[in-house]
Amino acid sequence: MRKLEEVIIRSCAEYGVVTQRVKELTGVWTRPIAGVTASKEPAKLCAMGIHISRGVTSHGFALNVTTDLKGFESIVPCGIGDKPVTSLNREMAAVFSTRTVKPLSLAEVSESVARNFGVVFDREIVPAGSVAELRPPEQKNIDLPARAPEELRRLHEEDTSLA
Repeated sequence: MRKLEEVIIRSCAEYGVVTQRVKELTGVWTRPIAGVTASKEPAKLCAMGIHISRGVTSHGFALNVTTDLKGFESIVPCGIGDKPVTSLNREMAAVFSTRTVKPLSLAEVSESVARNFGVVFDREIVPAGSVAELRPPEQKNIDLPARAPEELRRLHEEDTSLA
């Protein structure tokens, strides 16, 4: 999770938005700078979490880029009721208040996140239009369900396919 936070922190920095981790709160938060940030206290910019099902762990994040923040007024996001939520476009508008800034698109930010993911996790990121493109040639046209590793299925002596 800390590496995923690092990916987002680096990506936000590319757009001039200073972010941070907040002790005991997962995710990425703005670092308040008087007269620069949209909020006077840390605001959640990116929620993160993990999910474990049938022995498979999934990690994920939700980076608010163009998000309409009104929806957060009627919920308690991530169970944290005393902290504001913000978006990358809102923070950029605050940082660059002296000039007009073109709002970011999800496509633009996703490229930054993918690039920084490769750097942080020391992996080559290869663009793909679909999951099928990532399969070996002999499996390109086969619709395979996701399955738990064979060792795990043997361990539980049952078929723990995810499909």
